[in-house]
Amino acid sequence: MSEGDPADVIELVRRRRGVLGALESGEARKEDLVDRLDVSRSTVDRGYRISLGTDSSNAERAAIG
Repeated sequence: MSEGDPADVIELVRRRRGVLGALESGEARKEDLVDRLDVSRSTVDRGYRISLGTDSSNAERAAIG
């Protein structure tokens, strides 16, 4: 996976779209998102980091930057 590869960015957004959409709609409690979206806490945490621009993985940095 190369940094800035559009295919990687698209895949990342596809995987995180539920969490990102919930964050955009104003849902903020991680516990509620885990239950409602049926995803792991780590997935919700990654979604938060992506939305804040603080995730350290190459693809996730490329997706936001």
